Amino acid sequence: MNRTKLDIYVPLFLIISSYLFGTVCIKWGLYPDLVNLTWFQMGITAGILVYVNHQQNTHAFYSFLVLSYIVGFLVEVAGVNTGVIFGEYKYGDVLGWKTWGTPWMIGVNWFIVTYVVNQLVMKWNLNRILHAIVAGLLITALDYIIEPVAIKLGMWTWHHDSIPLKNYLAWFVVSGGLSYVYRAQNLPEKPISMVVLIAMLLFFIL
Repeated sequence: MNRTKLDIYVPLFLIISSYLFGTVCIKWGLYPDLVNLTWFQMGITAGILVYVNHQQNTHAFYSFLVLSYIVGFLVEVAGVNTGVIFGEYKYGDVLGWKTWGTPWMIGVNWFIVTYVVNQLVMKWNLNRILHAIVAGLLITALDYIIEPVAIKLGMWTWHHDSIPLKNYLAWFVVSGGLSYVYRAQNLPEKPISMVVLIAMLLFFIL
């Protein structure tokens, strides 16, 4: 098998197999503690996205990666410690090491989610403002799907077990802003992004 095919099939296999394994093990109770390796799955996913982008327009890609990580991490730090941005919530231990009550990997999650959704929205060739609005709405909808499952798995908890509306408003504003920046970048389309998005959706829906 030549290098080009390996660059396609190896990342594809890793994404599908890892998400499928995690879904089966957690849902059917085969290895419920596997949820504690969620941070590792995030790392694998981000690593694959880096790998498939490593030869094309890397400056724009890494600029977006760093921006989305820093913005995502810092807004979560502010959110956890003030309760002003998203509401009152706190993280469990599932997502790994934390600083200021915030998992280091949560910035990686912001990168993954914004990147794969923006890859989808780019297919529709919208202007920059409309692109940001549509991507922000889709990312917020994805958070709406993720929330109940993440709470059940112990990733985070909400004060009084109630998710406030401003959580979704904050997600829309922050993700829409990142999407506005993304639209200005000349990032190549990567089919693996759609595989990641579908795998994430199936994991949280199933």
